[in-house]
Amino acid sequence: MKTRLEKLLDHYEEVTKALSELVDQAVAEGDFEFAHFFQRNQHKMDEEMGNLLRIRHPHYDEIRFLERNIYMIERFLANPNHQEFEIPEHLWQQNLEEIKRKQREEKAFLQAQLAELKAQTLPIADPEPEIYFLENALYDLLEGEIDRLRIWVIPEEQFFVDVCLHHSQNVRFQTSKTTFKWPLLYSGFREKSEKGYWELVVGPNLSALEIKYEIAHRIYGPFLFYRKMDEMRIEIIKPA
Repeated sequence: MKTRLEKLLDHYEEVTKALSELVDQAVAEGDFEFAHFFQRNQHKMDEEMGNLLRIRHPHYDEIRFLERNIYMIERFLANPNHQEFEIPEHLWQQNLEEIKRKQREEKAFLQAQLAELKAQTLPIADPEPEIYFLENALYDLLEGEIDRLRIWVIPEEQFFVDVCLHHSQNVRFQTSKTTFKWPLLYSGFREKSEKGYWELVVGPNLSALEIKYEIAHRIYGPFLFYRKMDEMRIEIIKPA
């Protein structure tokens, strides 16, 4: 049975596929303005999907990097081209088999790394521990069982983001005092200069799944430059 996150990802994939078809149709009809519009929205959907996949797979970016390199090697092996390696053609012909052998070895090495990362990300005994923990905590938050979630984005800088209910219907994201201005501006936060923290209110009436999406979009995505997702710790704070 699929989790809510997997269902949301399926929906995003369907929308992305539909946008891709609209891009192709607009190009075929010579309507490049609409093609650009659809392509821009397709890229936005790809970015949002990436944020959600980073919640599900802490090593998502490394996995994508390895998959891309494996694809490039397979493309080369299917159609070797000396121009990509900037090797004179006569030397290319003399060394082609050796080059292909080294590329196959590199592919095998990358595939082993990829398999190891995927095994770390999705252990059979407990496929999505962080997702289930976050999802259960959000249900408790909506039911008033806990006061707020504290996401320690960069613990060594004492930087965290609290997630709590705001006037019952909305959800408030509030940071600790921080100098991380640009990622927060990008995520839609506004500085409360008189209090020294940043705040964002979203809603109203969000479900646990929708709050989880907001966490991916507003916190995990913008701060991946500073820290891997699996290094972000979540703390539950109960009412006093």
